[in-house]
Amino acid sequence: VPTGVSKIIEKIILFGTGILFCSMMKGYGEKVSALLVNVEFTSSYASAGMAIGFCLAELFAILFLIFVYETNKRNLRGGNKENFRMKEHFSEIMHIMVATMLPTVLCGFLGRVPILGGMALYQHTTGLDISVGIGVCGAFYGKYLTIVLLFIMLIKLSLISLEGQIQNAYRKDEYKYGRERLSWGVHYIMILGSFFTVLLTVLGKTLMEALFAGDSGPAGNMFVCGSTIVLFMALSLFFIELLIGQGRIKLVFLNLLLGVVVFFLYAGISTKVAHAGFDGIVVGLCISWFVITCGCGFVCVKSLRWNVEWVYLFAIPVGCAALSGIIMMLLNKVFVSIVGEGLSVLICLIVGFFLYYILLMALRGIHREEFEIIPGGRLWRKFAEIINLL
Repeated sequence: VPTGVSKIIEKIILFGTGILFCSMMKGYGEKVSALLVNVEFTSSYASAGMAIGFCLAELFAILFLIFVYETNKRNLRGGNKENFRMKEHFSEIMHIMVATMLPTVLCGFLGRVPILGGMALYQHTTGLDISVGIGVCGAFYGKYLTIVLLFIMLIKLSLISLEGQIQNAYRKDEYKYGRERLSWGVHYIMILGSFFTVLLTVLGKTLMEALFAGDSGPAGNMFVCGSTIVLFMALSLFFIELLIGQGRIKLVFLNLLLGVVVFFLYAGISTKVAHAGFDGIVVGLCISWFVITCGCGFVCVKSLRWNVEWVYLFAIPVGCAALSGIIMMLLNKVFVSIVGEGLSVLICLIVGFFLYYILLMALRGIHREEFEIIPGGRLWRKFAEIINLL
């Protein structure tokens, strides 16, 4: 429980500092956009501000840990010397900590290589002017990735306790319990991830126009081509957390490396040969995370000897999300000209999400026990019982 709480607090602090520096840099970006007559510079500087905020927050965390260590060291020296002895020097502890964290850090870096290298690959293969490239960079980092990672963060936060339960089950050799929790976690990600993917596909352009005063820019097309990254990245991160908890860091590294290779192969060919532009980069990201999902998921299935229910876990959520997506697309065409982009997205989101869960319950796409881990699950269960869907 303390680990889960600390992770939530960490995300809140990162989000808060990111937004603070994002707003500070956005004002400077607006001046640059006016000077160079390119609105995407606002998003470029805003996303850079968020990165600065993240770095400063992490630096503060490191300084805080050093402070706690130094404070407790003095307290322990004044305590019972038989029970508490400070044998290791600070440099030795730092060496152990770095050596322990290094494999995880390398895996985290590998997972970000396609995102970091996508812009450089696009700039190199297209040969466009740097100002044009920075404009696309603003749409990619400041619009597309911001929304994508927000949805992924919402999914991840709601699964923190479940990840701990699966890891404990693995350590205690309670495979039946672990398989049940693993199935629930994958199913929950499929439920939310499929819906968010369809939502961004059919309403991505409208959402960008609502958030950026009628100017969706290149980000609108990125959502159409690359919305599946929400689903694949959420699944991959879930599997990766479980594998790291099992001590299978080498397998995680190999799967991430394979994903990076696949990304550069596809993105390089699509941008250089097929002239797909940045859409090729975005599609390459989706394919890369799909490969990582398959690789890490296969290892998790084998380690827990899990018999996958393909129709229940995957086919039903995807099918229901597709049907609700069609409804949202039709509703958006009706409402966008009447109430505007912002209200139209809100109406479609509420109606689509409600319809989505009705379809899932009607097709028996959620087990009664799973409502315990779904946010608002008890209310949904009572509603399903009232209309005789459970």
